[in-house]
Amino acid sequence: MSKNKRKRRSMRQKEFFNSLIFFITVMTIVFGSIIYLWVHNETKLIERNNIILIKTKQLLIEENKKLKGDIARLMRADRITKIAEDELGLITPTPEKIVVLVDDDFYEDIE
Repeated sequence: MSKNKRKRRSMRQKEFFNSLIFFITVMTIVFGSIIYLWVHNETKLIERNNIILIKTKQLLIEENKKLKGDIARLMRADRITKIAEDELGLITPTPEKIVVLVDDDFYEDIE
């Protein structure tokens, strides 16, 4: 009888260890799959955000070029002169109307 009890115990132990190994294997596969899916999902989200950022960068570069062109157009001297004459009523001075005043005290202080 003692041999039968040992066989039963050893069979029970083998079944327990086999069940334990099966359970650990299944849990490892499940958790590994969950981790893989999480990493895969995060990678896809990062790729999508990178595409959005690249498109935003391109739009901002185009807008910056447009604004630089607008600044160059607005700073043209002929445009400024036209606005000064038409809207503000200013006149462009002729060379004979320009009077240069020389401050003699200024030159004395330099010497």
